[in-house]
Amino acid sequence: MNRSVLRFRSVFVSDLHLGSTGCRAEQISEFLQSVESDALYLVGDVIDSWVLRQGDRWTDKHTEVLRHILGKEQAGTKVFYTPGNHDEVLKQMIGTALGNLRVERSFVHETAEGKRLLVTHGDEFDRLGTKYKKLAWVMANCYDEITRWNQKFNGFLAKVTRKQVDFSTGLKKRLKRTVKRKTGFEHNLLEHAIELGLDGVVCGHIHTPALTAVGELLYVNTGDWVEHATAVVEHLDGRLELVDWHDLQLRLSRKIEQGTLNLERES
Repeated sequence: MNRSVLRFRSVFVSDLHLGSTGCRAEQISEFLQSVESDALYLVGDVIDSWVLRQGDRWTDKHTEVLRHILGKEQAGTKVFYTPGNHDEVLKQMIGTALGNLRVERSFVHETAEGKRLLVTHGDEFDRLGTKYKKLAWVMANCYDEITRWNQKFNGFLAKVTRKQVDFSTGLKKRLKRTVKRKTGFEHNLLEHAIELGLDGVVCGHIHTPALTAVGELLYVNTGDWVEHATAVVEHLDGRLELVDWHDLQLRLSRKIEQGTLNLERES
């Protein structure tokens, strides 16, 4: 198989939830192998320590994702990690620098266009998550268990019919929309960015991909790799783009085909 890559100035991903049932680890690995950048921002909830306590969620595919991340760091990519609520155990490492990997509560990223953006997971701006943390933990584990049963149920359906049922993703999306609406999540983050004198924010947490101008501010949410397969990339000219892995695959296919055509013409 021909391997081609897309080149960006920066890549932002969050909510990989490695160790959870719904994690799309294989797609994450494919994505990481298909992009190159000067900077890689891990915007929280990379590892899901909340459900890892169950003990049987982690697979070799999840380990492979970590290998790709560390491989980029060793190859010279600057990796910036801001832990979220599901990987809060890593907040003990805030202020740590290991080679090209830095762990901080938040970062300020300046684009090639000169926009200064706060990069943070966003869980601290979710009042439901901070005020009712134990409830949030219980709900996360219940969702993971529902996802497991959903997958088993679909495995049974695959034997008798092609129709699949996805009730776990719909449940999670409704929950995240409620968090967004009830806590003023976006507003609180943008207010904080204003207080810091910045031009906007890049976050994760609520699993709702977005790249929106709010007045003169920019609100960017990288989405997730459970319900979606999305990331935000900064092109070499500073332009930000919300991308879906499936769309990027099409770009890569065209790039490979174009390269083949060029080789044929040269010969």
